[in-house]
Amino acid sequence: MALFLLLLTALSSAEAEVPRSVEEGWAWPIAVIPPSDGWDSPSGRSVAPVVEYAQGLVNDSIEGIKEHDVFFRLESGDVFDSSDMVRWRKEGFLAVISFADERVNRVLADSWRQGDPVLLLADDSSTVLRDEKEVVKAGLFSLDLHDSYVTRAAVETAVSILPPASEVGLLSDRLAQSLSRGARAVSRGLREGGLNSQVFWVAGGGTDSFSMMAQEMLGFGSDMVVVWMTDMAAREFYRQLRVLDGSVPVWSGGASLDGIVGLEGIMIADQDLPLRLDKAIKTLKTDVWDATRVRVPDSPLAAKAYACCQWVFQGLKDAQKADPEHLSKVMASTKGIPLGSENLEINPVTHRPSVKKVAVIRAKKGKWIQDEILSLSESGAGYYFGTPKDER
Repeated sequence: MALFLLLLTALSSAEAEVPRSVEEGWAWPIAVIPPSDGWDSPSGRSVAPVVEYAQGLVNDSIEGIKEHDVFFRLESGDVFDSSDMVRWRKEGFLAVISFADERVNRVLADSWRQGDPVLLLADDSSTVLRDEKEVVKAGLFSLDLHDSYVTRAAVETAVSILPPASEVGLLSDRLAQSLSRGARAVSRGLREGGLNSQVFWVAGGGTDSFSMMAQEMLGFGSDMVVVWMTDMAAREFYRQLRVLDGSVPVWSGGASLDGIVGLEGIMIADQDLPLRLDKAIKTLKTDVWDATRVRVPDSPLAAKAYACCQWVFQGLKDAQKADPEHLSKVMASTKGIPLGSENLEINPVTHRPSVKKVAVIRAKKGKWIQDEILSLSESGAGYYFGTPKDER
């Protein structure tokens, strides 16, 4: 713990002045926003040492990046808003890497304006990167696929396990926009994949008789059921369905992993599990320990921290000029970003990875086990962006 506190001090804080190396122009500054539970937490201790390690790789090398060092500043606090974006801009920061939650990221993304530092979301699949005209903002990026990867995964799984022309029943809440949009996207994708689908609607998050709804879906001839509901509704419907049929495959799209892990056999998609099982990350954690003497507890966060640093570094190498405008242009099409054993390529249209590994997982005895690894792109059957105008 003492070593970690020294590490935090070495990387500075939000209140500290930028070092002389930044003021004199031979070190390029990058801000890092902490996870929601702060730096002195398992999440924080999975990010800060990796950032220190990545900084050392540059600063301890002979040439650095174009004969420049980099300076990472760990920001303090858990509330960030547009005033912070203005502050970073005035201080000359080129990029901000955020490990914050969607609440913070959404505020920063909404407030981002041309000329602000590049904002790179390290662990966020929900925040919209586009403006009111549905065009991705030039300086916004995310390392995660958009939430709609779950709909793509559901479509690919159903198409792979069911014979052509099979029937798939979907249950969703008509009044919950995010849930109903996901269900409609899956329904369209299934039809494009050669399956028949029917959405069964409830209104307002529940119904008096999930048993009757389950009977209707089985009467429809459902060979598979996709539940696009909240945790509580998904659990109740699943129990009623299993009373009637114990074998039909069930996929969940709207519930949380923790909320449905007790439902034996239910399937869902997750883009962090491949990182937990990636042997390349064990090597990264060993290298971080050797450099910082801090043990990293969270493998996915460590991998994402390293990938984000390398994404920014590659952008600085390729940019014609070290400013946010030129940096954002090259970061929009960066290739070879190391995320564990994957090498990601960025889609210039979405500012997210063009293709990324996603795990199909199944609940077994109260735990999630891996079924299949999919390589998903942000296009194709079942995909949606997640804004109202995308659902027509």
